[in-house]
Amino acid sequence: PPDVPGVSVSVVETVSAEMTISGITVPESQEELDALILALEATLNGLNEVNENSDQRRLVEEECICTSVIKILSIGGMTPERRLQSEVPVVYEIIQSCEGNCDSDTSDNSGSKEGTAKSSVKDLANNLSSQLESDAFQDKLKEEAKDAGVEDVVATIQIESIAVAEEVQVATQTNAAVSFNITVSIPVQNFEELDPDVIHLVVGALNDVLQSVVCPHDPDIISCVSSNVDTQTTSISASRKLMHVSRRLVSEIISLTHKFDIVLVCPSSGCNVNSITTALEGAASSDLNDAIENGQLLSELQSNTNGTVSLITGETTLDSDEGQSSGCSC
Repeated sequence: PPDVPGVSVSVVETVSAEMTISGITVPESQEELDALILALEATLNGLNEVNENSDQRRLVEEECICTSVIKILSIGGMTPERRLQSEVPVVYEIIQSCEGNCDSDTSDNSGSKEGTAKSSVKDLANNLSSQLESDAFQDKLKEEAKDAGVEDVVATIQIESIAVAEEVQVATQTNAAVSFNITVSIPVQNFEELDPDVIHLVVGALNDVLQSVVCPHDPDIISCVSSNVDTQTTSISASRKLMHVSRRLVSEIISLTHKFDIVLVCPSSGCNVNSITTALEGAASSDLNDAIENGQLLSELQSNTNGTVSLITGETTLDSDEGQSSGCSC
């Protein structure tokens, strides 16, 4: 790997697969179709994560780090009519990226008692196929589809067939890991009367909404994770004080700082981590400001907390890094 902070080289294995689903209604609107794709991806990646956690072969040696992601390539093939079809083909691909000192032998015959070879991407695909044939897939997809507001289109789904391609594509790619912070300030009322569990609910819900709004939906994005790293409150007198998120809030404005860790494939222009970070942070701020102005952020936050944040008063704002700020472990 190049000796540049934030830059790494990984070996990427990709295999495509297709499952045929009956009883699924392909949405007519692009918005609902996108929501269905996200629900399917969340379901497949959730099942794949369960397989990875139970697969001890992935714990070969600390120097080898492998991650995998599943992406939907198409739903319904080239059929122009998006309607209830007897059988709908869903094409997806499984991508495994490995960095470090990884054993290229994917068999179980390494002879080592301390560990065996890493799983191949075909292993992941075959293990996932077993999960897809169980009730776990239907239950998980219905749950994800409900959260996405498209539960009606998967009400009577059933897997009819699964086929994994024989060919595995192998490539070397250069990745960049970047991170930046974004602070959202929310004016509220009577926060001092709220139970700490409600505060945790708001913090967690905002994290989910921010990840949905800010994380780029781009094929070159390998991973994007948001986490709450700082919680502060501001009183009417504008005196700022540090607090732990589990304590009761007594001020009228809560400022939540979230860190975004993004790993992406370097663009053809190169791997300048600073310029990539600046570009991603600028795009994130723009998207989040749009979500604040058009009411999307507040609407999704209220939806994700079952109306708990209806007590929000005034305008939600996106803070810059100017001014004094102290960190806390929240």
